[in-house]
Order: sequence, then C-alpha cells, then structure tokens
Amino acid sequence: MCFLQVGSVALCLLLSGPLRAQTPQATLSGTIAGPSGQAIPNAKISIENLGTSQLKETQTDAGGHYTVPGLTPGTYEVSVSAQGFSTQVGRVTLKAGGAQKMDLVLSTLTSNGGEP
Repeated sequence: MCFLQVGSVALCLLLSGPLRAQTPQATLSGTIAGPSGQAIPNAKISIENLGTSQLKETQTDAGGHYTVPGLTPGTYEVSVSAQGFSTQVGRVTLKAGGAQKMDLVLSTLTSNGGEP
C-alpha cells in the first residue's frame, strides 16, 4: 500500500511539469504636469530598459497619471512627450518587487517651435 502512495505522488510530480521560477517584477507610476501644475492628459511615455533594450509605451489618463506594471528590475530611460510641450527624459532604477514613482514636469514650447 505504501508503495502505491509513493508511486502516485511521484507520478503527480512528473505530470505537473517543471515549476517555473517567477521573477519579481517592478511597477513605475507617476503624474505628468505642465509648468503651472496642470495635468497633461494623453502624454506619450516610452520606458526603455537600458540593459535589455526592452521598450514599453503607455500614455497618461485624463488626470495626467500613468502606471506601467510588469517591468523587469533594472535601469530605465523614461521619455515623455505631449503636443505643445518639450520632451522630458529621465532615468530611474527599479528593484524587484518594488513600486517606483516618477513625476515629471514638461515645459511649454515657444511659438517658434523651440524650447522656451
């Protein structure tokens, strides 16, 4: 009887397949605002892992907020652009299982299309 139980447990383990190690992911979130503090909706956000070149993109909601879950731990370059504003670029290092906040303020473009 004991042999049958051990055999059943071994068979279940073999049929379940290899267990995959889960890498703890990180989350980046924040708010994008203009120079007077107004939220910038629909700002385009590009997040590039500098170690792997993995790129994720999102955009802000109506309140200027964004959240990007499922990022591999590492150093990222974050680029934010919106119509009528200059592009802002920053860097952030994300740790496994962590949630990092990165708020950015965009400058208004001048009428000639250049930086103020």
